[in-house]
Amino acid sequence: MAKKVVMICVMALLLPYIITLAWTGRIEEKKQVPLITSGKKVILDRKNGESYMDVEEYLPGVVAKQIPAEYGKEALRAQAVIARTFIYQKMNGQDEVKESELHMEYLEEKQMETMWGSESFVTYFQAVEEAVRSTAGEVITYDGKLIEPLFHRASTGMTRTGDESHPYLQAVASKRDVEAEGYLTMMTWSKEDFAGRINQIADSVPV
Repeated sequence: MAKKVVMICVMALLLPYIITLAWTGRIEEKKQVPLITSGKKVILDRKNGESYMDVEEYLPGVVAKQIPAEYGKEALRAQAVIARTFIYQKMNGQDEVKESELHMEYLEEKQMETMWGSESFVTYFQAVEEAVRSTAGEVITYDGKLIEPLFHRASTGMTRTGDESHPYLQAVASKRDVEAEGYLTMMTWSKEDFAGRINQIADSVPV
């Protein structure tokens, strides 16, 4: 009788495991990272109506679109701070901003799963979420003011020094840019087509 009771208890404990494995083919354990709300809101002014999300809740969907999740912990953390700084700057001292004013691409969890694949979704989502939550509230300032956090995916191997409006930008080597997808593209045009493209540039000297 005692053995039977123990067996029933064990089966009760294993039941969620068995059901999950049968349904998905793998066991997923989503690590819970405490969410620290900012009190600052992004108003989701979309076609199906308006709602809002706290900036900290909104950021994972932005970071997931802006940078590959496999880039590593510190790269994801840096991007989270950059994205948060951009949103705060757009708020211009207020506590809310419309999503349409941010001009940022945002991914829902279903879109992330499609992009990463079901097998990698949990791992990558946790990495992005942890990057956001571990930097909660952190922004970049210069002389006490929020910077305009310019960033790019790839350069020609060296970033540029900022102008008078961006004195905080310093030139640094980016040697791995050559590994970026689409770093070098070869295209062929006729003389006429090439001249036409040049002439479309604003304030260019006619060719």
